[in-house]
Amino acid sequence: MLRNSDHHLYAELESYTQTLQQRLRDTFPSDQLSVAGDFLRQLETIDRLLFVTTADPTATSTFVEKEGFTLNPTPQPNPTPPPDKKL
Repeated sequence: MLRNSDHHLYAELESYTQTLQQRLRDTFPSDQLSVAGDFLRQLETIDRLLFVTTADPTATSTFVEKEGFTLNPTPQPNPTPPPDKKL
């Protein structure tokens, strides 16, 4: 995820996002990867880049931090309710 105190125009990030997405695909060739969020919706202004991936979270974190960005992973839902809860 790209985080900056400023918002960026979609057009300013388009080429950069495509390059970053390709680098991620090259780094994690056996995993699925897709851009998400505001960039996917092509909003006029973007304040962060979101990617959804099946890549290992630790490896992804290492890659992103080496690139100088922060990673804010979305928690995965727990498909199994706790034993004391009924559906």
